[in-house]
Parts: sequence; structure tokens; C-alpha cells
Amino acid sequence: IRPEETAAKFLTALEVLREGRGTCTEHSVLFVALCRAMGVPARAALGLLGAGRRLVPHMWAQVHLGAWVDVDPSYGQFGVDGAHLALAYADVSLKELPEAERVLQMALANWDTAQVVRVRADGDVYLPEAERLWKEADKAEQSFKDDEAIGLLRRLISLPENRLTAPALYRLGVLLVRKGRKEEAEGQLLKLLEEFPGSEEVDDALYKLAEISYKKRALKFLKRLVEEFPDSPLADDALHREAEIYLRLGERGKAEEALRLLSERYPDSPWARRGRR
Repeated sequence: IRPEETAAKFLTALEVLREGRGTCTEHSVLFVALCRAMGVPARAALGLLGAGRRLVPHMWAQVHLGAWVDVDPSYGQFGVDGAHLALAYADVSLKELPEAERVLQMALANWDTAQVVRVRADGDVYLPEAERLWKEADKAEQSFKDDEAIGLLRRLISLPENRLTAPALYRLGVLLVRKGRKEEAEGQLLKLLEEFPGSEEVDDALYKLAEISYKKRALKFLKRLVEEFPDSPLADDALHREAEIYLRLGERGKAEEALRLLSERYPDSPWARRGRR
């Protein structure tokens, strides 16, 4: 919004700096501008801020110091606390901010969902609406209503990021595979790998992607699983599947190498024991 398009009184940059007054928007926009003037990448973060028992709309900033770091100029915080719930990020420009604010407005339109967010000490974000949708999806799946479960999981994923977002992406991928919608499933599983690389579902997602991919592409996912998650209960299965695929491709040497690694790393695996018979 431009100053001339509203009756609101905007402070000048000098007033904000000199007097320490101003809205969170004025503080954040000025902070981002100063960072960029010094060559430091910066952007605005829009979301909600816990204030007592309420959540209020709030803007703060992020600077890129090898990774994006939250900074709240309004409160002098470097590295914000769990009271900040980010819903969107945007460049400080007339083009980007309105788009980001649409996400914020969607959250405010569902205020009863957003205002009861709980953040545990370990950083897990609990959304009661997400917890409800997860349970409803579970009931639907147990009743063999996969289409209903898929819809519920999509609604869960559309909520602000919370502790069930990554599990819901994996579960949605599995259901889509079951329905024969492999391209859609791949999209959800790849999104999980990209956006939640540290989640507990990553090794399962890699294995599921290998199951629905053609031979050489499947090998890529299997190798990544073995290399990045050697302690996963799926690692020995992944090596065995590697060997099977190499045999189908006529690459016997690589198949034997995969079986050798399987025997050395996972001697108690059923696949390794079968190979020693």
C-alpha cells in the first residue's frame, strides 16, 4: 500500500531510527532496506505473534547468513522465539507484499484455527485443526475411504506448517500410490524431501519413490537411502533391490557389489542370510 492510498500516518525512516517508534511493518521494512544497502540479503516475514493468550498479526525480518535467520527489529530479537508463527515470506516490494499478505489474511479468516497454536519446548508446533484432520483421515483410511482420507490430508497440508505436515505428505503419497495416481504421489513425496529433509519420513519416502520409479531412477533413490540413512530399517531392503535392478539391467558386477555390501553391513538381514545359503 502506498502512503497516498491511505489515511494512516507513516513515520519517516529518520523518525523510526531517532525515536524508536513505529509499527512492526515500519521497523521491518526499514531493517530490510538497511540490510540490503549493506549487501546483506534480507526479506520480510509475515505471520502471527503470541501476545498473552492471543495471536496478533505481525511482521518481522529475515537475513541470510548462510541460512535464513529470523530477526525482529520491533523487539530487538536476533533469532525469534516460539511466539512467532511465520505464514509467508516476501521481498519488500509493492509486487511481493500483497501476495504474501493474502496468506496472512487466509489465516485470519480462520482465526479459530490459528489462535490456539501450541509450541512445545522441542520446537514441535501443534495445531488442533491439524490434529483433528489427522485423526479423521485415519478413520477414513481404516474404513477404506481413501478418497475422503486424501481430501482430509490435503486440507491438513494447506494449514500453517506444524508437526503433522511432513507425516501427512508421506501418508498422502502412499494413498495416491494405492489409487494408481503415481505422478501425483511422486510430487507429494518429492515435496517432503525438499521441504522437510530432516523429518523421520524421509527414508520411507525415498523407498516409496524407488518403488514407483523406473529402474535407473529407482536406483538413484535407493542409493540415497543407503548413503544417507545407513541405520534405517529399510537400508538392507534398498541394497537388495539395487542388486535386483542391476541384474535386470544386465550389470552383474554392480549387482554383486550391492550384495557384498549387504552382507558386510547387514549380516543379520534376512537377505544376507539367504545369500549365504
